[in-house]
Amino acid sequence: MVGCLGLDLCTVKTADHYRHWLANGLALLADRGARLVLLPGGTGLAMNGTAGTADFPSAVREMLDNPDASNRYHDLHSQMAKRFKLFLAAGTTWVRQGDRLLHIAPVYQPDGTLLGEQAQTHLSRMEQQWGWARGADLAVWSTEIGPIGLVVGTDVWYPEVSRILTLQGAMMLLAPAMVPAPAGFHLTLAGMWQEVQQNQVFALENWPGGPMAGEDWCGWSAIYGPCEATPGETGFVAPIPQADGGPPLHRNDASPFRWGEPPPQPLAAELDFTVHRQVVDSYPIFQHLNRPLYRRHFPHIYQAGDQR
Repeated sequence: MVGCLGLDLCTVKTADHYRHWLANGLALLADRGARLVLLPGGTGLAMNGTAGTADFPSAVREMLDNPDASNRYHDLHSQMAKRFKLFLAAGTTWVRQGDRLLHIAPVYQPDGTLLGEQAQTHLSRMEQQWGWARGADLAVWSTEIGPIGLVVGTDVWYPEVSRILTLQGAMMLLAPAMVPAPAGFHLTLAGMWQEVQQNQVFALENWPGGPMAGEDWCGWSAIYGPCEATPGETGFVAPIPQADGGPPLHRNDASPFRWGEPPPQPLAAELDFTVHRQVVDSYPIFQHLNRPLYRRHFPHIYQAGDQR
């Protein structure tokens, strides 16, 4: 069992609000048997109580200028992972490494230790203007649930990130991000949903919703799988989409989820790796990839990019 804990920024505005939201949500998911939980992007800001800051870059700087913010962030999520005995992908925060500003996603183990951190490796034009730096590595970590990799922020719209992680053996991708509102449903189909279909993996995606740091953010949480392994061959493990395959625009008795808003309750689902294995065996997509082309061109492309 895996889960996403949606974050409504209209109600989480202080550090105390954040702790209360996190503890209550993880308790619900742990009771349902969740062994891994993904938080949304921007948790570092939400926990720091910077919701009222005038603009986003200033909010990040304010957080980084607080010498205790990073330690509090680590301590809280470490304690929660240990308390509820689960893998906790703690959303995203920002760190300085020398003169570089990185957007990172940490993952904690059930004993509270840090499994690893993944930095965002591709930047939008706006993120470059804000002074962010690119991460240089993509890591896959082995867990008792299976190998996992993180697709951080706008990396979700760069298909080589998911492909590199799955070539390294990832069977589950975790995608915490922040997406300005309004945003169209096509963004998720063109992002993580598409990457799942192209790489035959499961994925969790989580965006916070509501106002924070001078921006309105589009809320969304979903768990994806290969179309052949999901109800109605939609590619959605949860939430179940509309009968016509369109976005969940209206809440109903069958689904409380609505596009553009954080889910009002934690999202959880069981991932069927037996069915997943059958899908892969029926069409082993990775046997048809042009790996020599990747080896020939990818290193040169990325090394050239580092020099610009």
